[in-house]
Amino acid sequence: MSASYDAAEIMGALYGPGLTGLKGALPREWAGKLREDIERLYASALQREGGAIGYGPKRHYAEIHPEEIRGFVEGRRVNSLAFNVTTVDVEADMGAFEIAPGTQWDDAETFEYGMFPPKSLYDRYEARA
Repeated sequence: MSASYDAAEIMGALYGPGLTGLKGALPREWAGKLREDIERLYASALQREGGAIGYGPKRHYAEIHPEEIRGFVEGRRVNSLAFNVTTVDVEADMGAFEIAPGTQWDDAETFEYGMFPPKSLYDRYEARA
């Protein structure tokens, strides 16, 4: 990684809106290894009951632990931080990638699979997106 980043700016983004983008933070070589790992882990998840949650034709949520991906364990210690890494080509006609800033502090214990908020909260999320 050749770029330098302002730690205070990153912390402000994580504690504020709850997200940040760091272009160039991960080397291209790591992205190739990520693809290999995701393909292997996705295939494994499809074979386990509850391993992949369907949300459309050939579309799933699959929980993957950082320890299962090369490059995370070898890196700096990270606690309770999520990476949303797009592992497919994204085109405008696929729809928007929506983020609801500030919702990282929501108590997700009542969410389906710990990820999907109940419909009663949709208006709140839509207003923040």
